[in-house]
Amino acid sequence: MEKNINQYDIEKFRETTEFRISCIDFYFQQLRNIKWRGGERVLDIGCGPGDVTKKYIYSLLPQNFGKLVCADISPEMLEACKSEFLGIEHVEFLEMDIMKSPENSLKGYFDRIFSIYCFMYVSDQRKALQNVFDLLAPGGDCWIIQAAGAPLLQPLFQLAESPKWRARLKDARKMMNYPLNELQNIVETCETYMKSAGFTDISVTLENNYHQMESQKDYERFLASLPNPSKDFKDEDKEELMRDQIEIAKSLNLFKEEFKSEPMKDPHRLIMFYGRKPQ
Repeated sequence: MEKNINQYDIEKFRETTEFRISCIDFYFQQLRNIKWRGGERVLDIGCGPGDVTKKYIYSLLPQNFGKLVCADISPEMLEACKSEFLGIEHVEFLEMDIMKSPENSLKGYFDRIFSIYCFMYVSDQRKALQNVFDLLAPGGDCWIIQAAGAPLLQPLFQLAESPKWRARLKDARKMMNYPLNELQNIVETCETYMKSAGFTDISVTLENNYHQMESQKDYERFLASLPNPSKDFKDEDKEELMRDQIEIAKSLNLFKEEFKSEPMKDPHRLIMFYGRKPQ
């Protein structure tokens, strides 16, 4: 991940919390069965503004947890996360790029690692998973949830290939990587990534979710919150690009419309990795 690529509008991104949570809620129902011994040092990689971290990861922790470290590549996101956890004890914040080898002081430090919606921006999954492995203490484990496909961004990606917008949207794919999207045997390939990093007790599950945005306005708000390949456009060009995206979104049933209940044409493909570092 490059530091200057994935810049979100934090306030608008916070307005999408409910939708982001709804897409992965079925995974978190499984995580509620995690066993804890107490005293664990826990890391959340890619904590963003801390909304999902607080609602789900923090809520999973036992009362006697040791430490929760919220990590993100963006200092701005970390500041937002700090405000989310204001006044809560045993929570720390760390600027971290999971694509870079961890500092020696952090190697073997964490008992449990989570990452939600971060790895979909990581181009080298093998390297990132190796770094997760190195961060874990012997016997520690990780739970990584990411999107393997991007139906909500399909309109932008389609336009980025069109003669009208191709030259001006050349960075769209760079901003929204989704490295698993093109894989044919996605589960088997991800299991191979985990094994090569050294994990055992590996589980990789792929789920389809057809959760739509409630309205066109919600969809527009979602797009406005994301890293923006049109930030240098004139206002009229930004408006035209938004209109073009909305037209494609409608054809894909990406958001609900009045008196319309058709499902999305393509699902959100969500994948969860689990692995344990041997003792």
